[in-house]
Amino acid sequence: MDPLILAILVMAFLTVTVILLSLHHLKEGHVMIVERLGGFYKIIDQPGSYFLFPMIDRAIEMVNIRKQKRTLTIQDSNHPSVEPITLEYTFQITDPKLFVYASVNSLKTFESQIRDTWNRYRILDSDQLDELSEIAIHLGIQLLEISIQ
Repeated sequence: MDPLILAILVMAFLTVTVILLSLHHLKEGHVMIVERLGGFYKIIDQPGSYFLFPMIDRAIEMVNIRKQKRTLTIQDSNHPSVEPITLEYTFQITDPKLFVYASVNSLKTFESQIRDTWNRYRILDSDQLDELSEIAIHLGIQLLEISIQ
């Protein structure tokens, strides 16, 4: 094969690959956090397809901002023979930028705080719920409801 044709095919393949990797589709109920040159640039909140400039812009995370429910099973580390407790909580991400940048994994951090609070108090009354709600706010999350199953 002619080296010129091979070079053109390789360049065409690389160009198409870069273009395809630069296209991002945002679904309804999600926002996209975009960094430009390594720093926060903008939040895209309208569903659709977007082109981000290769090596300049980067989609850090697509964040679901709809109400979500999660179940959390907590095993008492001091008493492993005791049945684990199951909590179900409803939350909504209200500050996507804070949610992405507050912690490496804000949801995991929040669940760790729920576990710690449960293991410390063994009850979730209004004081503990206020404490958890305050922690959630600092992670960009609004705690809507929590219940013991």
